Amino acid sequence: MARSPKTPAASADLRRSRRDRERLPVLVSVRYEDEGDCAFEVRDLSREGMFLCSDLLYELGDRVRLHVVLPGGHEFECGGEIVRVEVGLPGQGQGMGIAFVDLGEAHRDAIDRLLPRE
Repeated sequence: MARSPKTPAASADLRRSRRDRERLPVLVSVRYEDEGDCAFEVRDLSREGMFLCSDLLYELGDRVRLHVVLPGGHEFECGGEIVRVEVGLPGQGQGMGIAFVDLGEAHRDAIDRLLPRE
């Protein structure tokens, strides 16, 4: 039996598919407010947030202040909330999902310009 596009499972599949296409692995410079400047690999950059590959891990729900430098030089500062933590062997996929909290539309548009077009 085919699912209607309005079913929760179909909607979740559509969101996941759209999210997968709209993310970009990049190297960005991020400054944690309390840790100083560091360069981190960002595995999934999107308008909504990013996955930061890092051995430094915060707790779920923690708030951080970020200074991000995108490829091409666009810089912005924003708040972030830790929404996912992946613990693994150091250097092997460990890191945190960070949702942007107060990121303005102009900065979201700058991220959009980096994302591959369909």
